[in-house]
Formats: sequence, C-alpha cells, structure tokens
Amino acid sequence: VSERIALLPAGAEEVLQAAAVAGLEFDPQMVRSASAVTPAVSRAALQAGRRVGLLVAATRDPGWLAFRHALVRSSLLDSLAPEARLRIHRRLGSALEAEPSPDPAAVVSLAYHFGAAAPLGEWRRAVRYGLPVARAAYQAGVYEDVIAIATRTLHALDDAGDPDPGSRLDLEIMLGAAQRA
Repeated sequence: VSERIALLPAGAEEVLQAAAVAGLEFDPQMVRSASAVTPAVSRAALQAGRRVGLLVAATRDPGWLAFRHALVRSSLLDSLAPEARLRIHRRLGSALEAEPSPDPAAVVSLAYHFGAAAPLGEWRRAVRYGLPVARAAYQAGVYEDVIAIATRTLHALDDAGDPDPGSRLDLEIMLGAAQRA
C-alpha cells in the first residue's frame, strides 16, 4: 500500500488519510473540505487514488468513493499520528456541520467525529450530537450503538473535567440500561 501511495502526487497521502478517517466509504466533498491541502490538490489526489486502484466508486451513494480494501484504509490510519487523526476528525465534523443534511446518518457522523475530537476541546459538540444519537439508538432498541455512542460521549465529558453533570447522568442511565438489555 505504501508503495502505491508513494507513486501519488504531493499531498495525496494527507488527502487519503483524511478519507481513511472519514470511513471505508466517504463523500469526496467532505474529504476535500477536511483536507489540509487546497481543493485542487485534494481533487487530484482522489483521482490519482482511483487511477492506481486504491479507491473505487462506493455502493452507498452516487458520487461517493470507497477504499478498494479495508487494508488500504487501515494502513493509512496506522500512518497517522494520534494528534493528526484528532485534527482530521474535528475538520470532518466541522465540514459536516457546515453542510446540514436531512439524512439522520449525518447526525451520527457528527457525534462520531466530534466525540473523537473531544480531546481537542470539542466536548460541547460531542455532547450536542452524541446525546440525541444515543437517545435515538436507545429508543430504537439498538443497544450496541447506545453503548458505543454513550461511552464515547462520556469520555468526552471526562476529558473536559465533567462540565455537564445533567448530560452525564442521562448518558450513564442509557448506558446502564443498554448494558443490561
């Protein structure tokens, strides 16, 4: 994988790392918005990734891209420093927030990215999106999701020194109920 990435134009690795943080399938526009390079460099990087076979058309949505194999994404994630990954999560969350979507999955993505970026001071947005997503998952009976989202959001509150006891209590009640279900 690293040999193929080395053949790509300058800036391509950074763009592909942002795509890896976005997910196995991703919206190229969100990745362009979250990349630390110019939109032209980002566009060229994604095209080059397709040309060398690292990326393919996604099955989720027309216009989306996907990593040809999970190992490609995993390799790119492994090459990221933890702080860089947090910054990409924050930029992805901000890009999603700037482009509101009626798709309920967008709120789940916001909760995920801001929950991951909480150590960078994003605990408020982690709670703003994580709490309603955990509630929706609880009401739908998707307890595995409640556990994952509530745990991530509780970690965000922990990292911030527990500034929101009301949200903590709501999350802990949902987490406990989901664990017993």
